[in-house]
Amino acid sequence: MPRPVPLTPLRTERLDLAAPCEADLPRMIELADDAQVARMLAALPHPYAEADARFFLEKLLPGRSTWAIRLRGDGFIGMIGLHEEAHGAVNMGYWLGRPYWRRGYMGEAAAAVVGHARRSGLDRLSAGYWRDNAASARILARLGFEKTGERRLDHPLRGKAAPHVDTALRLDRPA
Repeated sequence: MPRPVPLTPLRTERLDLAAPCEADLPRMIELADDAQVARMLAALPHPYAEADARFFLEKLLPGRSTWAIRLRGDGFIGMIGLHEEAHGAVNMGYWLGRPYWRRGYMGEAAAAVVGHARRSGLDRLSAGYWRDNAASARILARLGFEKTGERRLDHPLRGKAAPHVDTALRLDRPA
């Protein structure tokens, strides 16, 4: 599937967003191998090992609009990406290593990616979060995403189907 937007390096006040690379793997494995991080994502294996990171980098990543989030002075801290779903919608997904939660980094990265999507001509983005993920709910609301529905999805670390909130953002309106 082609990239929904060009994978252009992005820069914010504190972050550099660019294509993930081999040098990111040790930190990616360290941060992604956290049950609390995996619990907030729909499809992150746990435990997360080198084989998972290599599969992501070599098999899943090519052709996708996915950025490594790098904190200036600290390096890799998470990922954010846009991917086109089978029905043509473009979904934004992201994760951040737990030591970097509650510092505004994901809001900063997500705002940069949403701005890039808007400048690239996309007219709509979707995103979702588990209903108990108040941080993601706040980030998406601040960016203007509106709730479009809720459903129950199975999640291996949650042990049962859990409420998942779907949202969307119209990009064809002024920011």
